[in-house]
Amino acid sequence: MIPPIIPADEDHRQNAVESLGLLDTGPDERFDRITRLAKNIFDVPYALVCFVDRERVWFKSKLDLNAEEVPRSTSFCGHTILQDELLFVPDASEDERFSGIPLVTQEPHVRFYLGAPMIEADGFRVGTFCLIDLKPRPFTEKEFDLFRDLAASVQEQIRQSGREAIYNAANASRYLLTENAQRLEEYEARFHNLVEGSLQGIMVTTGEEISFVNPALAELLGYRIEDLRKVESWLELVSPEDRERVLGYCKSRASNSSAPSTYEYRGLRKDGSTVWLRNLSTKVVWNGKPAVQATVIDISAHIAAEKELVDGEARFRDFAESSSDWFWEMDEKPSLHLVLGTSRGIHRFPA
Repeated sequence: MIPPIIPADEDHRQNAVESLGLLDTGPDERFDRITRLAKNIFDVPYALVCFVDRERVWFKSKLDLNAEEVPRSTSFCGHTILQDELLFVPDASEDERFSGIPLVTQEPHVRFYLGAPMIEADGFRVGTFCLIDLKPRPFTEKEFDLFRDLAASVQEQIRQSGREAIYNAANASRYLLTENAQRLEEYEARFHNLVEGSLQGIMVTTGEEISFVNPALAELLGYRIEDLRKVESWLELVSPEDRERVLGYCKSRASNSSAPSTYEYRGLRKDGSTVWLRNLSTKVVWNGKPAVQATVIDISAHIAAEKELVDGEARFRDFAESSSDWFWEMDEKPSLHLVLGTSRGIHRFPA
């Protein structure tokens, strides 16, 4: 076993990890959606989004994994953040860096690992996106390319969290600076410049009234900004099928500060079409009144990709169950280890 070294810029790197505001937070569908896709695409038991803390590797997204964290000194991810490229370990039992660590010698007996370092906006490697399997396996160039695409999606979500943390910090500063008019004006100018130029949709609501909206959200929903500000209630921008659910979430959030701050719904465009959106809500003070700032992101592509994956699996299963032929998969050795289907259904056999 070879423990990972500690980078020379560790203090700055640790500050970057903590500034994201993600350590020790609850599940987040932004990350779970990607790890769910990765598990299905690559047929692995575990796909993880991890953050490398000072003494531990903490799992932000860990579908089907009971553990919350592992020691950094005996981790794969501690090595992954030492480089910009992927860390590929086809068989950990034959790699001197990992052959003696508990994850390999004890349950769950990890063999395969593929990890990508997650780099935040200032260039610090704060964590990893990784795949884990309990058996050795090769990886094709096509699979590497697909993994890099998913890793890039995770990294963008991490950077978005960093931007959201800046927004939250800015809003806190805005509240503290209300007694100083000059400083408040400077802050509001910076805030407006930031959100006006943001690629993410941003809206501030006071009750049901829309107090502020940026160009990105207006464009996303097919409105001119001046028309969008005339909408009587922001609920008119939610698809009728989702309004009751969204309103219930807002009431729960208002009475319970621990309720999730992120939810997904179908937004209603001006032309009547819908678009899948993710809404991150933050309580703010706007013109001296309690308000809610919403960062709105178009997730239609993610929804479509997930639906295509599910539909593809369903089509394959329907075909396998209706066929009179046997379908099987062989490993590299000449031995049958999985029967996928017959006319009587889908059957699985061990190697």
